[in-house]
Amino acid sequence: MYPEWISIENHVFWGAILIIVNLIGITGASAIFISIFQQSRIKGYLNLLVLFCSVVLVLINVFSYSKTLGIIICVVDVIMGFIVFNYLRNRSVKLNTN
Repeated sequence: MYPEWISIENHVFWGAILIIVNLIGITGASAIFISIFQQSRIKGYLNLLVLFCSVVLVLINVFSYSKTLGIIICVVDVIMGFIVFNYLRNRSVKLNTN
């Protein structure tokens, strides 16, 4: 029914899909967090708590599937966290200087 290259046995294909979907999801969640955090810090911190819990659950599931994929997704999440942190820090510095 499916082409041979889309088989359950093709771990590289499913791993790439998993990484891409995680990257899209964490980017969307980061954008939502930035928007909420800029409006209200308390709501932003609550959103961050929910986001952190969901990331932990995803990492638990991914590490049970593959340790390599878990490490890659963990690195992607940490990089996105640094990007969001730097964006918010630079934004607050620009707002304070004006």
